[in-house]
Amino acid sequence: MQGYFLGLILFVVSWSASAQSANKIAAVQQAQIQKMNQDYQRLAGPDQSNSVLHQIQAQATCTAIRPGGGWVFAITRTDGTKTCDQLCSQQTEGQAGRLSCFNALHVYAGNNAAAGGQTLGFKTYRYNSCLNLDFGPNYCCCGN
Repeated sequence: MQGYFLGLILFVVSWSASAQSANKIAAVQQAQIQKMNQDYQRLAGPDQSNSVLHQIQAQATCTAIRPGGGWVFAITRTDGTKTCDQLCSQQTEGQAGRLSCFNALHVYAGNNAAAGGQTLGFKTYRYNSCLNLDFGPNYCCCGN
């Protein structure tokens, strides 16, 4: 009978240790998920349409659609008081000199790009104009 109780005690101790180990693993995984969410929020920013990720997307898009070669800048446009043509022409950069607009974009926030396969990714609208004076474009494609 003592052997039975000893076996039962060892089983309970072993099961308890394994449950504690599983809880520790779950806590580590939860901490990793929380860190990933914090990193995403840092990149996405409070206003996701003006985030680091969207700035990168706008810069890459402007570079890809640039006719010919030259310097390319995606400039954030935050209100509808100036056209992209006006904003770009007010910019000067050391190597590029005076800039001019060659296109305008709206990079949308709230996209589900990290959801996995077969889902829509980032959403971007290309205006093919630099003269919009409304709140449409939130990035101006400028170059020399």
